[in-house]
This record gives sequence, C-alpha cells and structure tokens, in this order.
Amino acid sequence: MIYIDNHIIHIRNTLIQLRPDRFYLLFHPLILIIINRGILNISIFTSGPPLARISKQPVFISELLGKNIYHVGEAGGGDAIKMVNNLLLGCNMAALAEALTLGVKCGLSVETMKEVISVSSGRSYALDAKLEKFIMAGQFNGGFAVDLQYKDLGLALEASRDEKVPLPMTAAAVQVYEMARAKGQGREDMSSVVKVWEDLTGAKIHGEAEKGA
Repeated sequence: MIYIDNHIIHIRNTLIQLRPDRFYLLFHPLILIIINRGILNISIFTSGPPLARISKQPVFISELLGKNIYHVGEAGGGDAIKMVNNLLLGCNMAALAEALTLGVKCGLSVETMKEVISVSSGRSYALDAKLEKFIMAGQFNGGFAVDLQYKDLGLALEASRDEKVPLPMTAAAVQVYEMARAKGQGREDMSSVVKVWEDLTGAKIHGEAEKGA
C-alpha cells in the first residue's frame, strides 16, 4: 500500500514510521503558481523511500495532479523545498511593498516602476504576479492569503530554530504579515501588505492602474 501525503507540516513531523513490508509513505507537497494569461501551473515535489519512488502508482497519480514533478530526496524533502520556496516568495513580496512605497515617496509612479523593474535585475515572481493584477488593480480577493504566507514563514522560522540557522530577513518579513493580519487583512492576497506601508507613510500605491495609463 502506498500512502501519499499532500500536507505541508513541520519537517520533523513527516518522518512517520510505517511497516516497511506493507506501507510506503510518499510526500507530495504542492506549489501552485498562477502565471500570466491565466495559465495554472502546479509543481509537485516528491520525497519518500526508494521503494515508493520506483512504484508506477504514485507516478501515475502525480501526473494527474501536475506536469512538473521533482524528486527531492527522502521523507521531509518535499516539505523542505516548498518551505524554502515560500520563504523567498514571502520575503520578496514584503520587499516589493517596501520598494514601491519608497519609490512613490521619492516621486516615482507605480506604472514607471513596473515598466522599468520588469526588465531589470529587481524583477521577481512577486512583481510579475502581484503588482498589476492585485496592487495596481486595487483588489486583493483570491490569490495567496496573508494568513497562509504568515503560516509558511512561521514554519521556516520553526525549522531554523531546530537547525540553528539564523533567518533575520524572514523574521522581519513575518512582522510585516503580522501587521497586515492585525489590520484584518488575513484572508486578502498577500500583496495587500502594501496597505500597511500606505497607512504608515501616506503613500498611495494600490489602485494606481488608471493613473499610470
């Protein structure tokens, strides 16, 4: 029997002992990415014992769930790679919100920053996926919720304590999402953290699509 787990939990909790002669544990954390033009792309990170990897059954199930399938090591590896990815996403989004705020306060338009940064070294998935669709449109429904990003960064900090790895940038980013949660934005898309800086500085960032046109 093969058991497939799609949950994202603490890495240490994924090391579940099952009877090796009857059960094989395969972890399939998912990273769901919405890219331009509404195309939905799901990446699957598989981790587990060798016997589970060579079975045809989990491969078949994986192909039904998504096209990008990566094996990332033994049990816990899938959780780890998704945690690292979401750490980068959360920090990138927090940094984007700060950068946009500073740019506006320095006299730049949001449209100008989008145009220039989109073809420059500061470009990121957060910029591509969140700036025009959410921030400039002035709507934060759907997407990836502040609460979920906050949870993922919390898991990274928990793992960092276990592994004795300092994560000062991640710790700072957590506070940004905490402020957004305190403002009642927990269910809004993570890009709504920009409203935290708007309230603090008086800068007008979200809903600027028409002004930049």
